[in-house]
Amino acid sequence: MWSLLQHSGRSRPRRALWLAVCLAVAMTAALVPATRVVHAQDDTPAERLADSPDPATAAVQISEATFDDGEATRVVVGRLGVFADTLVGSSLSGEDGPVLFIPGGTRGEVPAVVAEEIQRVLGDEACVEGLGAAGTPGLRNRGGVVIVGGTAAINEAASDALGELAGCVERVAGPTRVETAAAVAAAVGLPESGQVIVATAVDWPDSGAVAAYASDRATPIVLTGPDDLHPAAQTTLQDLAPTEIVIIGGVAALTEQVETALEQIAPTTRVAGPSRDVTAIAILEELWTDDPPVERVLVTGGFAEDAWVWLFGLAPYAARNDAPILLASEQGVSAATSTLLDSNPEWEVQQIGPPEISGPDLVDPAPSPAPSGSPTPTPAPSPMPTPTEQPQARPSPDLDALGQLGLEPIAFADGALDLTVRPGTDEVWIAQREGEVVVLRDGAATTGDPELAVDLSQQVGVEGEGGLLGLVFNADGSRLYLSSTDDDAIEGEQGGTSRLQEFPVAPDGTIDPTGGQTLLTVPQPATNHNGGDVVLTDEGDLLWALGDGGGGDDRFNNGQDTTTLLAGLLRITPDGEGGYQVPGSNPFAAAPELWTYGLRNPFRISLDPYTDEVWVGDVGQGGWEEVNLIGLDDHGANFGWPNYEGSELYQGPALPDRVDPVHQYRTRAPGNCAITGGAVYSGSAIPALRGAYVFADWCAGDLMAIAVEDGETRSADLEVSASGPISFAEGPDGELWVVESGGGISRLVGTS
Repeated sequence: MWSLLQHSGRSRPRRALWLAVCLAVAMTAALVPATRVVHAQDDTPAERLADSPDPATAAVQISEATFDDGEATRVVVGRLGVFADTLVGSSLSGEDGPVLFIPGGTRGEVPAVVAEEIQRVLGDEACVEGLGAAGTPGLRNRGGVVIVGGTAAINEAASDALGELAGCVERVAGPTRVETAAAVAAAVGLPESGQVIVATAVDWPDSGAVAAYASDRATPIVLTGPDDLHPAAQTTLQDLAPTEIVIIGGVAALTEQVETALEQIAPTTRVAGPSRDVTAIAILEELWTDDPPVERVLVTGGFAEDAWVWLFGLAPYAARNDAPILLASEQGVSAATSTLLDSNPEWEVQQIGPPEISGPDLVDPAPSPAPSGSPTPTPAPSPMPTPTEQPQARPSPDLDALGQLGLEPIAFADGALDLTVRPGTDEVWIAQREGEVVVLRDGAATTGDPELAVDLSQQVGVEGEGGLLGLVFNADGSRLYLSSTDDDAIEGEQGGTSRLQEFPVAPDGTIDPTGGQTLLTVPQPATNHNGGDVVLTDEGDLLWALGDGGGGDDRFNNGQDTTTLLAGLLRITPDGEGGYQVPGSNPFAAAPELWTYGLRNPFRISLDPYTDEVWVGDVGQGGWEEVNLIGLDDHGANFGWPNYEGSELYQGPALPDRVDPVHQYRTRAPGNCAITGGAVYSGSAIPALRGAYVFADWCAGDLMAIAVEDGETRSADLEVSASGPISFAEGPDGELWVVESGGGISRLVGTS
């Protein structure tokens, strides 16, 4: 069923057999309490390391344990919230210096705890003369601070501050994460083993456990898109001329097409498992050789928010101890990991991170003897889902401790309605109502005007509530999906046609306006209630939100009609060639693309970054504006319109199985008129807000936040106002960006 190891050029039958055993265990039980783990010879667990819940402080704790003598020759600094840059940066650290983190973005400060650690570990270490340009081979042998990532990640003010601390600083970066990885790989150079690691450029936690190996063996990590070998990655690999390429992750991470392209460069080995914990086991068994034999393993988080910070900060500690990394969740290690540890009682096992990151203490209590004549009970299989299916826990925001917030202007794009970040880059793509898509090529660091990417104004109609309403990329940024209304609408007489299109995107980020393919069209009987938002799930499905056809009071009777594609969320799986498949879980035979129904005008939907859930802001008729929350497995969910507006009966009979909103507010309260659905905050600038859903009323402009926990909803007025907030999205800096109807684009920031 699963192919854990797919080899080209060599095989390791003993290791493959062991991994098959782990796979069998992983498929019969999931994460289990870690109470059957043996530690070293004396059964005494090693002291838990880096137990601070703050990621930046935890990285400092790891540095203190690794370089207790204060003798490091370099410090690698990455941006909190930027997975890919820090993954590849771990290969720069080796045994010679820590990996530390700062908030980055537009703020230039270096936290005091990080500044003190940089000064402690570098001491009087003299900077090597002639650092040269980023990407010059031999960077691992230099002193000072090495920043991984561009100015959108860590700006020049922060770079200057780091330079004052260390005496010298060098930045290794490219215009995209793929090219940053290429620059880092060139700086690391080819190790004696001849190996190069290739991982997906998409944030993919499965690849996190390889950071320790890359640091220990001085092995560069090259990134590429999941579907095609990026030209920069190809050039870097050809220049390095490896004797073996190691792919981390299965075909969902890097497709067979990428593997075929890699095999043209060097023999290729794929190391993967069906879940990230088993991938970590595969990395241990397949890459960490028996010379020297494994004597110590490190267990750290692989599932919690920000857990990757512990993974990458741990890289030099793992390198100094020749210790592979295994993954756990806050509930403990998985059955497969537990089996591996039980099978190797000679290993010393050390936990890294607080319990919410790496689980409860690993202990080995002596089991109570079974009563005489009684059989030993067989533990019941865990009912929990496997790690790949288990959603992360959404952080609990502290809405009473937010402090003063504000909006920081970033850019202006006339008629902007929506924005998204192209995966693998810092590029911000903006949909303008008239039909143009413009791009901020440098993301948050931009100082110029956005440039035109594609102009569809000749086919987009703006009657009523029409226009170019939404946009999203596929996982590797090679295809752009646009949601719009056609120009065939006649105000007051007929609606237009809602259209979902797919455009190929060239590697340089350009689009041929004649290359678009129409995936789906849906006629609209009126010019309002178009919905129009579109998002991409982790599984590669598109969710497209459409309203009830317009008018008032569900004039066209679409709300409860499951034979129409209006008044609901549509779900399709694009094939990348201008067509799509209908997921088998879609429940309505008469309208196959329809996934959920009973919505009036879903204006902005978003995916929860922590859970497999979809947030829906639905505009009310005149009584209630509502926020809904459903899971990606809630096929056929009925939101209740027009029988219900909010949680109240509106017209028609009661619907006992409807989805009740998690939050609602009065439409006609002073200043209010219509909800603009938002997004869950997952940035680092406002820790107390993390995990809260932030949205607004379009007329009042007031930003609001809710926290949904254990079936209860808490709400807060953020005391921040925007001018006609029309969309929310996560920017390239990981912070929450707000699009205003006048064209202003701002970032939500803390001001106190």
